[in-house]
Amino acid sequence: MLKRALLLSALLLTPPVAQASDLGFAAEANTICRAIIDGRNHQTFKAARDQTLELTAAHLRGEAPPTPAEAKTLSKLLQAVNVDLAAAIARLQSLPPSPKLEAFLGYGQSRIDINKARIGFLADLDNWQWPPADGLASSRYDFKASTADLGFTDRDCTFVFDSLGNPPAIANFIAAVAPVCSAEYDRLIKTDINQWRRHNIHIVAALRQNKLWDPEAIAALHQLAVAWRDTTNSFRQAANAINSRPPQWVDVLSNMERQAAIFQNRAGATASGDAEAIAQAFAVRLSVPDFRELGLQETSCIALGTLM
Repeated sequence: MLKRALLLSALLLTPPVAQASDLGFAAEANTICRAIIDGRNHQTFKAARDQTLELTAAHLRGEAPPTPAEAKTLSKLLQAVNVDLAAAIARLQSLPPSPKLEAFLGYGQSRIDINKARIGFLADLDNWQWPPADGLASSRYDFKASTADLGFTDRDCTFVFDSLGNPPAIANFIAAVAPVCSAEYDRLIKTDINQWRRHNIHIVAALRQNKLWDPEAIAALHQLAVAWRDTTNSFRQAANAINSRPPQWVDVLSNMERQAAIFQNRAGATASGDAEAIAQAFAVRLSVPDFRELGLQETSCIALGTLM
């Protein structure tokens, strides 16, 4: 029963294998996307979003149109957002062209087009209209498909056209740590980490079936321990370089250190051949650090978490 539970736990807790079709392209693109988000004016984007949502809610309630002053303010905000989005598209167009990239950039252009339409509505208060929907359903579908095809899933480019930018209170922290997530993801995806993770599952399956496991499995577990120990050290060095860190930072680092220790204990127990020690080592549950608690939900930290 214990062995069966261990196998089920490993299968459920192990994330899907990451795809690495064109790592160089994805790394370059996400570096650009990270710079775009880091340089974005959070105050402007947030004000534009909030005022748009407020105006939509007021329109649905049947309230009067905005005042000319309110319309002018929102119009200027939307124009500033469009300037940023157009600059983002221009920077990403420096990448090697492809139909997939064109579909990806098309979503950004659709955001600009929607804002242009809203600016037009705000300029004609006498014939007031304000569609409650943004009309982005189809372009969002193309965007998600192209994001996966380009290797951007859960990485910085996933968020580049929707992000408000880094909140000022944690902007320095995000700017320091987000590139580490990208670098660590790019580093790990080039290793045999997916094979190492499969070995981790195969040991549990072998235990359940009373079979021997591949001798390479022990080395794979050691490699997983080293990988997460190195990643933890990279995070610690980056965060130590800045003065302000979220209080949850210590917990996330502890979680990552625990990941490394779990794999190291599994390697040692497996090498010993002691069935009870192996069962105990694999009974300890793995848990992915919650990078969202740190405000890193729009970074490659989310993709890094899929490798854990």
